[in-house]
Amino acid sequence: MLNIDQYPIYFFVYHGFQDTGVPNHFKHLYKPRKFDSFVDDISFLESEMLPISMEQILRHEYDSNKKYFHICFDDGHKEVFDTAMPFLEQKHIPASVFINPPYIANHDMMYRYKISILLETIAAQKTDFLLATLENVMGQDPLKKILNLTQLDELRIDHLANILDVSFSDYLSENPIYGTFTDLTIWQQKGFHIGAHSMNHPHFHLINREKQLAEINDSVDYVMEHFPSEYRTFAFPFHDYNLSEVELIELINETQLDA
Repeated sequence: MLNIDQYPIYFFVYHGFQDTGVPNHFKHLYKPRKFDSFVDDISFLESEMLPISMEQILRHEYDSNKKYFHICFDDGHKEVFDTAMPFLEQKHIPASVFINPPYIANHDMMYRYKISILLETIAAQKTDFLLATLENVMGQDPLKKILNLTQLDELRIDHLANILDVSFSDYLSENPIYGTFTDLTIWQQKGFHIGAHSMNHPHFHLINREKQLAEINDSVDYVMEHFPSEYRTFAFPFHDYNLSEVELIELINETQLDA
């Protein structure tokens, strides 16, 4: 197991990039970073530290008297493969991508993105009748309650989609969010690391130990089968700050993760 507190290595985590407008699946969650800002970040990091790959980290191939940085991308967004990876390849900077297998090639999407799409649909259709319908389903202050839904509320999210006549599969067909299996294969062959990020992107503190272990093992096993590596690596969704250090260490040990 890798304890990053013992090493002179800094991890920088990114998700998606958007230079023109904010797509509906982001709009009610956060404002994506512009790609130019990412380029500026990399320029600054290069001036202060040395880039290092995940494999070099896990093999302890570094000088403990120097500072290093490693770039991570969570979720495997399409624009990471289209823009960030070619840029990093040109600069010879290694990176890791942590993926959720069900989302590869846009077969599904994270529940939070569904919530944002629902909220944007409500904003566009807002009528007294619609708000009354939502209050009947959700109770008072329905928009706030929709925003606060979790992965445990998938059935309710789907019910709201039916009410609003929203098709998440149609949205993904018209606005692909994630990279494809081919994207992942190509960039792994070019030396970038592929790791797991769970199956369904849950808040780990909201699910029991059995489901926590399944989320880790199933996603890591998928990555090891389709994108073989000498290391089992996993990035916790939402960085799960609500889990204690003891809980995190127990999960890492039980699932035999290297990082």
